[in-house]
Amino acid sequence: MFIYHNTQSAYAKIICIPAQPADWNARFKGKSVTQKTSITKTLAQGILNHAFGEKQFAIYAFVQENNDKKTIQIDKNNNLIVFPVKIHIYKNVGAKWKPIAQRTVANRIAYQQLQYDVANASLYAKAI
Repeated sequence: MFIYHNTQSAYAKIICIPAQPADWNARFKGKSVTQKTSITKTLAQGILNHAFGEKQFAIYAFVQENNDKKTIQIDKNNNLIVFPVKIHIYKNVGAKWKPIAQRTVANRIAYQQLQYDVANASLYAKAI
């Protein structure tokens, strides 16, 4: 998961669901913290540069727009602290972000459940 935060326009969580979770988890097994950090940094750069395709990852963005011109507040754990909020969900397709849904979430638990449901649906869709 990655966090994008721009106090003037938006806050977003970007989640990446590996096409083969077991293979991805194996890359981290037995690695040092430094090695894991390097792998994660490489992954982040690959995602930002669109080097990874749908065969490797399904990538989703959960965007909260700052429509009321107030600064979006974030707590020490990078969590939104303003609810309820409308979340726009996008899927990365090639070099573009395709809108797939909008949901209003009432609290952190509902927001976490929404992310889980999208990730789980992505994994389930790949299994079919």
